[in-house]
Amino acid sequence: MKPRFVIVVLLILGLAVPVSMLAQQSKAEKEVRAVIAKLNEANIKAGADAVAIFEKYLTDDFVRIPPNGAVFTKSDVVNANRAAKSGLEAQDLSDIKIRIYGNTAVVTGILNSKGQSPLGYGAVQQSRWTRVFVKRGGNWQCVLYQNTGIAPPKTEESAAQLKNQLVGTYRLVSAKRTVVATGKTTDVYGQHPQGYVVYGRDGRMMMIYVKDVRPKPLDLAAMTDNERADLFRTMVAYAGTYDFDGKAITHHVDVSWNQAWQVRIKYEL
Repeated sequence: MKPRFVIVVLLILGLAVPVSMLAQQSKAEKEVRAVIAKLNEANIKAGADAVAIFEKYLTDDFVRIPPNGAVFTKSDVVNANRAAKSGLEAQDLSDIKIRIYGNTAVVTGILNSKGQSPLGYGAVQQSRWTRVFVKRGGNWQCVLYQNTGIAPPKTEESAAQLKNQLVGTYRLVSAKRTVVATGKTTDVYGQHPQGYVVYGRDGRMMMIYVKDVRPKPLDLAAMTDNERADLFRTMVAYAGTYDFDGKAITHHVDVSWNQAWQVRIKYEL
């Protein structure tokens, strides 16, 4: 009977420790959540009330990194809000997850905001954020705040709208090749190449461009193999489908003057 009694006691103690830890963690989470609410309130208020909140709940070595990649200190935040007449129009937090590690808390969530920040950057409509807090003197203070914009999901309609911006016929102006290691640039098809690229609403494209100086056979029937080879070497022609994301055009080649060109080609704008 004694061994059974000992085992039961150990099990009870083993269960009691985690429950105590969970209670402490729950209290810390509530404290951190309250500080987040205060900071959120300050971002909307701006002015003297906001300054008081930032002075209390930001560490002296606090760092703020908004979606544009800039870096702001506590002094930047305090001074900007002291001079501002208004803060953000709205700022809603959701999906908040708090992890407590002793006197440190790591918090993540989703932010929906509207308006202009006193720090000078436009608010991203939706972003995912991270805040790091430390507990000093019985108070939780934020030491780091960073958020990254969430791109709106692409839909068939938005993809079609982007493609419509590109639809049309474009004339080739130049064709240059730059060696990254040396920076040397050369005109691949001469100084005055000719060519066109056509983008259709159906998502298909065609491109052809030729060198400025090319052989001109007098008689197609009497054309030599060397002339044919020179004509081939001084041109590019292909067709296929295309994608456009607003920043880069991608050609998916399915028909080409050279079978080796049945590939994907990306052009950065």
